[in-house]
Amino acid sequence: EGVLTARARLPLVPWMKGVGELVWLEKPDTLQPTAPWSTPWREIVLAEGPDVMFDVADLDEGDTTVQVFAAEFFARRLTMFSILWDADAGRPRVVQREVLDSQLGQAYSVQVLSLDGPNSHLLVTTHEDTPPEADELGGTASLTRLSSMVNSKPWTYAGAPDALPNVPT
Repeated sequence: EGVLTARARLPLVPWMKGVGELVWLEKPDTLQPTAPWSTPWREIVLAEGPDVMFDVADLDEGDTTVQVFAAEFFARRLTMFSILWDADAGRPRVVQREVLDSQLGQAYSVQVLSLDGPNSHLLVTTHEDTPPEADELGGTASLTRLSSMVNSKPWTYAGAPDALPNVPT
């Protein structure tokens, strides 16, 4: 048992870039895992990249992996990691990594949605600058059909209006 999290590190020196990591915090085998004598939990870095938000989904319930969709603010991209529970090691491990969008910009949030079926859409927001007349707050949001994205190579996005499910009026 444990906790999956993303960790961001921004060096204090301006010429160094920020980095992120997908980290597994292993729960101690004790009766009181949150007690002071049980901390810190063992950290296992699964992958470099994720530094802000991510979402976990099981795209294929017939296999033994789950997918982690990760916004990478510092790397300016969106990635997907397939993670398998390694019973021999007693922890998860990454078995596949795909960069879904390397031109995304400063990705902040990613969420798998079930708008017209399980795990049907992916919502991604960024901190990229947009003209003030287009968006007073800056940044963009994109919504895409997840099935059309992960079943095609290269990965493709549909614009938000094209990705929305048909809703009776």
